[in-house]
Amino acid sequence: MYIDEWNESAVMTAATDANIGAMQKACHVVERDVKLSYPKKGTGRTVDGVWHEGAWYPVYGYRTRKLKGGGVKVSRVVKKHFASKPGTPPARLSGDLLKTTHSEVEQGPLVVRGFVGSERDYALWLETGTRNMAPRPFLRPALQRQHDEIERIFKEANS
Repeated sequence: MYIDEWNESAVMTAATDANIGAMQKACHVVERDVKLSYPKKGTGRTVDGVWHEGAWYPVYGYRTRKLKGGGVKVSRVVKKHFASKPGTPPARLSGDLLKTTHSEVEQGPLVVRGFVGSERDYALWLETGTRNMAPRPFLRPALQRQHDEIERIFKEANS
């Protein structure tokens, strides 16, 4: 958009549109980095269940075995989960955290805000830790890794 005379609303609209677009791109860059940082398997201790809302739940998998006379026997077995080490992104258990990680952009008067995160309550606990668990950050490191790219996106949008 070319502005040939001072028109405050036109200038604000052009600047806001450019920054909204830049914020959307920046959020998508960080979101992609976060999603790629989740390891399929952790490198920490092995567990055979998870603690959730005050109860221990075993993690189940299924094993199939062929029978001599033909047919297949399917048994439910406790599956081992390899947890992530403190300080590394959380290892996948169900993939729910990965599936619910998303980004959005909000626009207010004279401000554009971008958010990247998950709808799951436990995402905050993983990111910051609890008194019983060391943090497994995945959002802040992604933002730090993409800092230069985000800066480039905004410079390009506002040049």
